[in-house]
Amino acid sequence: MALLARALYTCTVFDLTAEHYWEYGEIAKNLHLGKGYSLFWHNGSVVTQLSSPSSTSYPSAHMPPAYVVFLFPFFFVDNVVLRNALIVVFQSLIACSAVVLMYRWMLMHFPARTALLAALLAALLPEFVYAAGSMTPTVVFHAGFLATLPLLYSFSLETSSLRRAVYAALGCAGLIYLRSEFALFCVVFLASVLVQKHYRSAAAFFAVLALSFLPWQVRNAVDLHAFIPLTTNFGQNLYRGHNSLELGAWADEAMWREASAIPGGPRFELELNRLYLNRAIDFMLKHPVQEIENSFVKLAHFWLWNPSDLRSGRLLYRIPWVFLLLFAAVGIRQVHFWRDHWPVALFLAASTATAVLFFSLPRYQTMMKIALLPFAAHGMMLVWDRLRTTSSNAPEH
Repeated sequence: MALLARALYTCTVFDLTAEHYWEYGEIAKNLHLGKGYSLFWHNGSVVTQLSSPSSTSYPSAHMPPAYVVFLFPFFFVDNVVLRNALIVVFQSLIACSAVVLMYRWMLMHFPARTALLAALLAALLPEFVYAAGSMTPTVVFHAGFLATLPLLYSFSLETSSLRRAVYAALGCAGLIYLRSEFALFCVVFLASVLVQKHYRSAAAFFAVLALSFLPWQVRNAVDLHAFIPLTTNFGQNLYRGHNSLELGAWADEAMWREASAIPGGPRFELELNRLYLNRAIDFMLKHPVQEIENSFVKLAHFWLWNPSDLRSGRLLYRIPWVFLLLFAAVGIRQVHFWRDHWPVALFLAASTATAVLFFSLPRYQTMMKIALLPFAAHGMMLVWDRLRTTSSNAPEH
């Protein structure tokens, strides 16, 4: 059913001729062209990130490498339509694996019928179907998160082992390599494990997680001549959530001019990051009241929708999300959420904090929704059972 829904979407809605691969795809193109892991370059007096056979692009750590590596093989296919079709097919298969993983995880905590409903939601929710055609890590993140989640829960068990801690750390490392902001969750998760006094497991988790990024950090030190723990896009993302234009804005004219004036070379992204970071901090210091107001706006964008965003403005997006959110609230109220499902609670909290610190896009909400589906399904079954009980107890006339 999940595969059929995504096939119908691809055949009827998705534009197979489009080449919208975002930064991930531009880096993958440069890799395919033999330019190494690179992104930005000066096209005359203007900085761009659009790959070109004639460009001399600069070494990059702007995006984490996992999804770039996923896209890279597809660029050996020159035909755009065939390439896009193959990407969507592979991402649809990964989405199907996420549905299976959702069902298996649900069986560990909820009745079988609730597990089946959660899997059905993961298979058919419109934005999840759309994600199969999005050239972003959303679908891969969903599958990786659901595969790692049982390992994260095991930290609360008396039988928690170092082996599980190692596997959990490897899973989390993979998720950070997909989306670097997942590192915030790992920090709060590790702190929570320490509070629970699982010291050996915490030490193993931290050690493996830290070691997992050594190859990437060594590569960054060699190619960009600096220690870069994860990526060079922190400043840009911070600016997009703290600027005088609007939430999510890339830059004003003055910023574009300053960015274009940065000398090309291995340290280009470091200087670009510094420029964005300084502008964002300057705005925050000068506009404290607006910063407070914007924090609530970001919360609304993340947990509801951005009314100015065309993607989340559609009723097909809003109506299911409102019902999902309401049922999730019912489901969460009926479980010991922070006691029994603390990894999910921490993930939702970390995702919310990330949205407030930076900014929110619909796909950020979609990545978070995978953690709400189990509780929405639980809430739906609770409401259904209550309605059935009320109906059966109603007096006959």
